[in-house]
Amino acid sequence: MTAVEPKCNTGVAALYIVAAAMGTMEQVVNRTDRLPGIGVLYGFPGYGKTMAASKLVNMYNAIHVEAKSFWTRKNILETILHGMGIRAEVTISKMFDQVCKELSDTGRPLIMDEMDHIVEKGAVELIRDIHDKADAPILLIGEERLPGKLAKWERVHSRIMVWTPAPAASVDDARELARYYASGITIEDDLLAAITAKAHGSVRRISVNLDRAKTEAITRGITSIGLKEWGKTELYTGEAPAPRKEPK
Repeated sequence: MTAVEPKCNTGVAALYIVAAAMGTMEQVVNRTDRLPGIGVLYGFPGYGKTMAASKLVNMYNAIHVEAKSFWTRKNILETILHGMGIRAEVTISKMFDQVCKELSDTGRPLIMDEMDHIVEKGAVELIRDIHDKADAPILLIGEERLPGKLAKWERVHSRIMVWTPAPAASVDDARELARYYASGITIEDDLLAAITAKAHGSVRRISVNLDRAKTEAITRGITSIGLKEWGKTELYTGEAPAPRKEPK
């Protein structure tokens, strides 16, 4: 298997979730021979897991597959091959051989995102088969309950080398995200802290509020915005609005 060297990364590489994902990938890519090569990154929705996966694609030349709820084993293999730039054979067994050969020959890691869908479809053994035949590093990404779901599949569970909980986004993460979602505008520390507190760990919610803060600053013609300027406007929390009363 060919070793894969991480490339220099840019963008939101300083986020804690990216560091956690990279640390997990490093362990499975650089593991000692004959050790299991599956890592699991799990956490709540909005924590930035898929965003981190996109960074790993660039850093490790990884194949990133986002599973869908309706997928069959054939869909999984076809999509992996598409990500490899390989035309899929007709049968599942031949597609499986294609996937394993490419992973074995190149040493490229495979990232299976939205892994909960694959587990719920009972197709998780396919991922184990790929791991075993290709001896490939594989990163599984899913929701907070993914470890418990995988525990029911002992032959998969026993091949997992590292379990990594996705960290909740911090004020430092919010400050880093502001460079992109509020570029050209200074978001003061008090507003960053309030945005982070309301986000409850979600990178997605922080990003939405930073974009709103930038829009507010531009609308008012100011280059810096804090809690004083933000005023009493509610921050986005992701919560559904309460039902309105029917007019009489």
